[in-house]
Amino acid sequence: MNLDFKPQNLQNLKEEIKNTKKVPGKLSRAKCETVIQALMKKKKIEKLDIVMGLISIIAQSGGTNKSAGTNLEHSIKNHTLNAGEIKATIKEIEPKATFRQFCREMQNEIQAYAQELEIEGDLSMQARNDMPEVSMVEATWCSNFQTDNPCCPKKIREWLKTNQQNRFNC
Repeated sequence: MNLDFKPQNLQNLKEEIKNTKKVPGKLSRAKCETVIQALMKKKKIEKLDIVMGLISIIAQSGGTNKSAGTNLEHSIKNHTLNAGEIKATIKEIEPKATFRQFCREMQNEIQAYAQELEIEGDLSMQARNDMPEVSMVEATWCSNFQTDNPCCPKKIREWLKTNQQNRFNC
């Protein structure tokens, strides 16, 4: 094997790297289902709708943010769940995974629950500052994990991308 460095050999690779879009990570569907089942067992929740409702409320309330922990907690029918418990369960299933990666995989389900429960995304107030006409349904898409979701309404998706670029100067 010849390991001599030749810059001219890397030109095609350099162009390919420039044209490659970094895709945000997702947790696999199977692992997401395992997380949901583990939460149901740990929290003694028998109904999928209750655990998914709780996960959706927490996700929509900013639960994917690094600072969200046990202080971000919600209850449905005597069942309580907090962001810290979700994050810990995800780490048990996939040590390097995050709640945001879970939400990217489950984004359509989370939005469907949010729409039915009328839970706006944590970025909805900021979106309304820029676009006062945002409807309740559109506001349910205003979460950071929806940025690359093709099902997200175009104007919301574009706003999410611009908002992310402005916040992180990327």
